[in-house]
Amino acid sequence: MLLPDLPARALASISAAALAPLLGLALLQFRLRSIRPVGTWMYPIYPIHMLLLNSLSITWA
Repeated sequence: MLLPDLPARALASISAAALAPLLGLALLQFRLRSIRPVGTWMYPIYPIHMLLLNSLSITWA
């Protein structure tokens, strides 16, 4: 099976999987400021976040 014969979604997945390690290694080279911990103030947003993600997966299915 050749790559041009694959659907666009499969090609995008293969490209992302191929580029992810390179991007990860590149990000390790940079000194970024540390990220502040989320803490308890973010707890009410988690269910809303999950509902949004689930609605996206249903929409794109």
